[in-house]
Amino acid sequence: MNFNDTLAEASGCYMRNIANRSMEKYGEALEMVTKSFKDLKFKNKNVKTCDEVVVIKFMFARACINTHSYPDIITGHAKLNEIITIHKDVRFPAVYLGFALMFKKLNRYEQAMVYAEKGVDFFNKNLPCVTYNYPGIPAEPF
Repeated sequence: MNFNDTLAEASGCYMRNIANRSMEKYGEALEMVTKSFKDLKFKNKNVKTCDEVVVIKFMFARACINTHSYPDIITGHAKLNEIITIHKDVRFPAVYLGFALMFKKLNRYEQAMVYAEKGVDFFNKNLPCVTYNYPGIPAEPF
């Protein structure tokens, strides 16, 4: 299966609420990114500033969180942290939504509010925000 097919399957599973399969497929896609980033023909040739990689990591994290399995949720948390630390030069406010929803699922409402407020602050500053499509499905924005 090629990279785009893997992403399309992962996104399709995510949209149909098949979290475990979505997590698996996004995980496979991230392995492909790690092993052969230069061969995948991303617009940006630097993995740290590649917004397409950030979107895949975000969707992987969301799928992990939707599995309802604590170890998977922690894996999703780690991936969200990667977006904040490794990809800090990519403007991606949805990461705050990811953290807020994760903490809400864990019944940590105060922490969820902290991240929700960070997301709101981003928009209160009138910073531009790019709309992204589900990875592998170019005509379906999330």
